[in-house]
Amino acid sequence: MSNGKENGNINGWNVIESLLNRDGRNQSWLARALHVTPAAITQVKKSQYKLSEEQFNTICQALHATKEDRCALYAAVISARFHVKASVVIQ
Repeated sequence: MSNGKENGNINGWNVIESLLNRDGRNQSWLARALHVTPAAITQVKKSQYKLSEEQFNTICQALHATKEDRCALYAAVISARFHVKASVVIQ
């Protein structure tokens, strides 16, 4: 499996991290919200664990993600997982 560095993090970590920072949350909080260990979040950051659609939805709900936030997250994930440059158009 790719380590996620060539084409971005397979979980859109940069977007998740900015949402966490915006809400004053940290990785431990995210681990509790997803009912996983902090070590699992480290694996998410390193692209060693692939988040599920349900987990993405939980993150977005817990962090009050806007439509734009969700689009940015999914664009980052698609770009990394499918090795394509994803662009976001919001109408």
